[in-house]
Amino acid sequence: VVNEPEVAVGKLMLTETIKLNPDEKADQAAQAFERYDLVSAPVVDEDGKLVGRVTVNVVLDFIRSESDTDLLNQAGLREEEDIFASVWKSAKNRWAWLALNLCTAFFASRVIGGFENTIEKFVALATLMPIVAGIAGNSANQTTTIIIRSLALGQITQGNARRLMLKELAISGL
Repeated sequence: VVNEPEVAVGKLMLTETIKLNPDEKADQAAQAFERYDLVSAPVVDEDGKLVGRVTVNVVLDFIRSESDTDLLNQAGLREEEDIFASVWKSAKNRWAWLALNLCTAFFASRVIGGFENTIEKFVALATLMPIVAGIAGNSANQTTTIIIRSLALGQITQGNARRLMLKELAISGL
């Protein structure tokens, strides 16, 4: 369309194309799209037969999904956790990280307890401080991650904000 009408299509077309294999992993295809600035790529089997194509919008959906999963994992959350999950499901998804945090907090409290003679008057308070701080910090990180993700996805509205806040407070209480 943008060339002279007399020029044969065969002279204009690219003959060396990037081809994807049906057995390739999605992240390899995403890397190919990034590396070669692809908009679309053919999927070709071992016999050279075209079996489909991958488009940039599919690759972007994959990358977005993977980045969501990575962000949730960094905060100790699972992919199925979202802002509308029940209190029990959310607590079940989060308990492992909170339990690990509790164990490290107990260790820190034992270390502080070693200084009992120095802080004899406040020893009970001093040994509980890292436990409370650790659990509060971890819960806050998880809640913040869920809320920011939900805001970005447009899942929080004025109609559900109060219920969601009460849910997160209930999880904190647990």
